[in-house]
Amino acid sequence: MNDAFRQALSDIRGLESRLAARHGVCRLEVELRASAQGVRVHGTVLVDRLRQPVLDLVAAALPARTRVIDVLEVVQGGSWHALERVTPLHAAASGGPRVTVLHPEDGPVEVLGQGPAACLVRDRCGTAAWMSAGLGPKVEAPCLPGPRTDDPLPFVDAARRFVGTPYALGGTDREVIDCSGLVQRAAWSALGVAVPRNTGDLWGLGARPGRPPATAGHLVFVWTHGESLRHVGVVAPDAVVHASLSRRVVVCDPHERFYRGVARVEHVPFETLIALGKQCAGHPNLLAAGVRLGQAPPA
Repeated sequence: MNDAFRQALSDIRGLESRLAARHGVCRLEVELRASAQGVRVHGTVLVDRLRQPVLDLVAAALPARTRVIDVLEVVQGGSWHALERVTPLHAAASGGPRVTVLHPEDGPVEVLGQGPAACLVRDRCGTAAWMSAGLGPKVEAPCLPGPRTDDPLPFVDAARRFVGTPYALGGTDREVIDCSGLVQRAAWSALGVAVPRNTGDLWGLGARPGRPPATAGHLVFVWTHGESLRHVGVVAPDAVVHASLSRRVVVCDPHERFYRGVARVEHVPFETLIALGKQCAGHPNLLAAGVRLGQAPPA
């Protein structure tokens, strides 16, 4: 097993070097420990999406059918900085696809690393991405509030106010917005609840099979050819509010139209969002509150 451990750790160092060369910064601090249950992978990763590649490298180096147990944590504890202007965050230090757009009132952000021309930062929702400008002075770490209401109607109303906003992937404000960005903005503005940025992590809050009840506030996920994978909308009593990829705009569709032609439907109850807000109250972001992001949902 020692040779297998050495090979796995060497492969992890190679991954770290490649990512550091590509992005300007990367941290993978990993230790392997054998136990009666299998091999435990301890340590820290810089961002959630690195967890699975590390586990895959370990599994590939070990004998077949060895159980790999994930005990990795995401790095916490960087300095917090205010935002000075509206700031897009990107997938890579050199730019790449837009991940989200932050406004000064969305800050502060936690600095995780510094590349040659950009900072890797994390926001209150746990999103880690690169910013090239807009970083302000150091401030105290924020504390997320508890939910300001458990009434779903303000959440639905907040989503409805985006109807007519143009659709664009990576958008999260009134200029352009995508389906998960709509959920994120409406939940924060109406409920004071920070929710994950992407549909996979929203689904990971506890999706249940089938359509939600026809009451307000639930998140509904559909698999369809016309929209993005795991497309998400906000359920209203008579409709579903969603940022439509096929129509390139936020719309409010009657249930009959929204569900037409879908291959699969799942939902996250509104009560789950309220429970998330209570769990995260007093913490600087979702990760610090123990919310697990970056888990791969089913295709």
